[in-house]
Amino acid sequence: MSKKLHPNPILLFFFVLFLAVNTNASVLNSQKNVKIIVFPFEVLSQKNLSFLGKGIGKMICTRLGDTGKILAACKDKNFKDYGIDMDNPRFKFLKDTKQFNKIDFIVKGTITIIGSTINTDGELIDIKKGKTIYYFHESSKNQEDIVQHASIIAKNIKKIVIKEQVITKKDINTVSVPLTANPQSQIAIPEKSILTSEKSQVQSKPKIIFKSKVFNTSFSSIAVADVDGDKLADIVTIDAHNLILFSFKNNKLIKKGEIQGKYYNTFKTIDAADINKNGRAEIFVTSVDKKNNVKSFVMEWKNNEFTYIKKNAGWYYRIIEKNGQKTLLGQEGSFLGGFSGPVFYLYWNGNNYLKNNQIFIPQNGDLFSFTFGDILNTGFEQILWLDKNNHLNITKLNGNNKWKSSFALGSSPFYRSDCCS
Repeated sequence: MSKKLHPNPILLFFFVLFLAVNTNASVLNSQKNVKIIVFPFEVLSQKNLSFLGKGIGKMICTRLGDTGKILAACKDKNFKDYGIDMDNPRFKFLKDTKQFNKIDFIVKGTITIIGSTINTDGELIDIKKGKTIYYFHESSKNQEDIVQHASIIAKNIKKIVIKEQVITKKDINTVSVPLTANPQSQIAIPEKSILTSEKSQVQSKPKIIFKSKVFNTSFSSIAVADVDGDKLADIVTIDAHNLILFSFKNNKLIKKGEIQGKYYNTFKTIDAADINKNGRAEIFVTSVDKKNNVKSFVMEWKNNEFTYIKKNAGWYYRIIEKNGQKTLLGQEGSFLGGFSGPVFYLYWNGNNYLKNNQIFIPQNGDLFSFTFGDILNTGFEQILWLDKNNHLNITKLNGNNKWKSSFALGSSPFYRSDCCS
């Protein structure tokens, strides 16, 4: 009888590895096990609900591993407890870190609970590329819907790393949802949440009520206001060098006017509000030249054309809603580029936009690093702001800091500190 041969698993491993390297095998190749680490999510809540962060991490982890194509490791501690510095938004250091040099992706995120509303935000980090390749967000009115958040997030991550069919909220109330053409491969979603005996109430995905034509540019900022004084909202957009005014009539987006800027000036942000109270919203454009000097301008739409109110203003502009009214904020630009001095409320005196009260921002933050709101649901406003290391903070108006995120945020293509300083 001939002896049955058994392949050496070590040699077989290196042979497969050799083939993978020489054929540029991607993590999207369904024949390769994708390795993912899922960290517990940070929980932002008035109450101690840290168990939710660990719970959603575990749920996402187990749902990622149900196809056999993903090797998911569920961590019990946050990444900072492993001595990992996640302040670098590009994450290029991770591939050289011992814990991750054999890992393909990391999943981390935050659960924010305000009243009965729960928001789940996070990111999928590609270790090899050293950057975030997918941001996810789910929001519901019921805290028990975190179970459904985990299912949706895990399914969408699968879509990216192993090309599976995506799941949406409209699938939630079904008993099971096919994942692939294989009828044996499916995920069970309970009709009732494990955190409550009541049926979960999730709104279906909103329908698209309007879709414009495709524009051959990337709009970096957009504002909505009554620019022409007809009591209807208009849309103003910018790319790097152009401004376009649209009106919306008869379910059509109609271009009313356009400004073509100089090639050496770059438009950064746009806002619109009726600050001078003449019935037409002014258009505030923050612009910088090649030396990063601020060359902003303010316009109005009058007699079917743009009229300048202010040119070459050395201010960064921003409109916020304060006490139900649109309010103009400003911060002066530095001769060396970036910001100079404090942030002020600005008002119209009949001829110009002048400084009013100074705004308290912790650590001398810039114009685009903060917002106001009753984040803690106390009946009083707090300041939500990013510090110099891009950590999110919640601070009372008296300066008492109530919370700070454990990791850095930001750095999207339109992140203000990237574009304006």
